[in-house]
Amino acid sequence: MSPNLCLPPEHNAWSPIAKRILQDPYLTYDVSGSTVVVAIRADLVVSRQALAASPALRAALEEVADAVGGLADEGPPTDANPRRFNADGSEREAAEFADVPTPSQGPAGDVGLWRLRDPQTHNAIDEARRLQQIAAGWRPGQPWPPALDKAPAVSPNHVAMLSPSSAGCPAGPPMAAADSGDFVLPLAPEPTATVTVLDSGYVPLNPNLNERVTLLDGAWFDGSTGTWVSDTTDAEYLAAADASGTIDGITGHGTFIAGLIANVCPQVELTVVGLRDQEVPISGMSQFQQHGLYASEVAIARAMLQYGPGADVIQCGFAIPTLDDYPSLPFRRVLEQFDEDRVDTVVVCPAGNESSTHRYWPASLKDATGIAVIGVAATDRRDLSRAEFSNWGNWCECCTRGAYVYSTFVDFTGRVEGEGPDLERFTGWARWDGTSFAAPQVSGLIARAKLYSPEISSASAYAELKDAALAADELVWDQGVGLPRLVA
Repeated sequence: MSPNLCLPPEHNAWSPIAKRILQDPYLTYDVSGSTVVVAIRADLVVSRQALAASPALRAALEEVADAVGGLADEGPPTDANPRRFNADGSEREAAEFADVPTPSQGPAGDVGLWRLRDPQTHNAIDEARRLQQIAAGWRPGQPWPPALDKAPAVSPNHVAMLSPSSAGCPAGPPMAAADSGDFVLPLAPEPTATVTVLDSGYVPLNPNLNERVTLLDGAWFDGSTGTWVSDTTDAEYLAAADASGTIDGITGHGTFIAGLIANVCPQVELTVVGLRDQEVPISGMSQFQQHGLYASEVAIARAMLQYGPGADVIQCGFAIPTLDDYPSLPFRRVLEQFDEDRVDTVVVCPAGNESSTHRYWPASLKDATGIAVIGVAATDRRDLSRAEFSNWGNWCECCTRGAYVYSTFVDFTGRVEGEGPDLERFTGWARWDGTSFAAPQVSGLIARAKLYSPEISSASAYAELKDAALAADELVWDQGVGLPRLVA
């Protein structure tokens, strides 16, 4: 079935944000069982090596699309707009943070970006599948896809929904909570561990958290101009929520994650990269509804490539299903670039919240390169069983509590979108469900272990945590798969 024709009845209970995303004219989607793959309608992601090796692929691609750039190509710099904060939330002078160059040679340089000339007739999902079949030499009657162990020659630019369930992250709306007093401790003098957080942004409110955060604007790729465009992040969306009286189900997500990492590792410096993409206004929706409700795979991978090296841990807050279950080409090439450059880091990411065994990315890349990728599933409130919303499988690395998690949030009084007419009063604290709140606890544990043993690599720090859980028989079993449980 072609994308955008219908949504199966079982998806009618989707969140308001998820429904809005699927009305975005720049997006397309494909339904496969319990999974909905969403992508930028006009964008194709192409392996330049595969293109050079296949004249048939090049001919077919050039019939429908134009090359417009690359994941690691040099171009006009984007303004990352670095901000640091005083304890009271006011901005203070930030250190120079020049646009980080990306390596145009090497694995990351393999990722080319193409734009369809007529995306209404030839959308990215249909064309990516057709072109990948040409590249793979597929013939009618043969099984499809033939192999899932390597990245595809062609894929769409997949989208991660920033949306409460279904089909998004987190797994539900935030719930107001009281101030615990000492959840985030003051940052003492050096030494410190470093974590780069790829998420929705950061809203300065908590004095002890503010002093350790550098906030950067992410960027999305505009295929119509071949340029990178800076994202708008959470603080501006919170201002829109204050004006409308309703907060969406994602604003504050990055702030919540930053607090969790700082709680587990009090001596941590955080670089938060805000990624909330939206290309055009959605017809018939109010100004409040015109929020950056998703982040594209290419935008996340670019931010990882630019701002990940140098951090002990990269905390990626996104989980993405891919077309035909192929590994993500941009994420794989970025990790191969890190491996080639001998970058000492690990990538920690959520498993996703669809109650599924279906693989999500980048979590599923755990064995693809020499860089450790740690997909984290969620346990329930008692930290004893799989949380009912959590994805689970042998492609995950570990698990920890992801239900009814407590952390820092924003200051807001009003409605939570999709939760009825009752007003909620948030005073900087919340509880929330999702694998995206299990993952940062693991990031904090690795950062803390690296802080205490700076001579070991980040991958070794995680391996020691995992080995300790296995030695103590700290396994949580579900659907025949036992995952080591790490306790923050």
